[in-house]
Amino acid sequence: MRYSQFREHAHIMRKLTYAIFDLKGSKAVIYEPINAQSALETPPVRHWERAVLGAAWHLIRLPVLTLLVILEPIVTLLCGGLALLGVLTTILFVVIHAPHFPAWTMLSVSLGWMLALVFYEGLIRVLSD
Repeated sequence: MRYSQFREHAHIMRKLTYAIFDLKGSKAVIYEPINAQSALETPPVRHWERAVLGAAWHLIRLPVLTLLVILEPIVTLLCGGLALLGVLTTILFVVIHAPHFPAWTMLSVSLGWMLALVFYEGLIRVLSD
């Protein structure tokens, strides 16, 4: 960002976010200018819209999370088992010097199974927040 743009943004932000503190007891109340929303040119998200979006997010998130958590032992066993089996098979065939054995392909597929498991667990972590 160039200096002139920075100064312009700083001037706009100073204009929009100045605050007058009205001390009532131990609580400070912040007053913002009336025309701040028109200067930003974006409509504010109302509290009820945020509540509706939050409720919709929970209605989608919770059933998906429940299904993922129920299937987690099966997916972990399947993906982890296939990854381990692929690595052990690759080691075995490399040790016995099997001709035309695609060792790097097998290791890549095993890594793919482990990455799928990591992605699955990450998805559970994201949805559980």
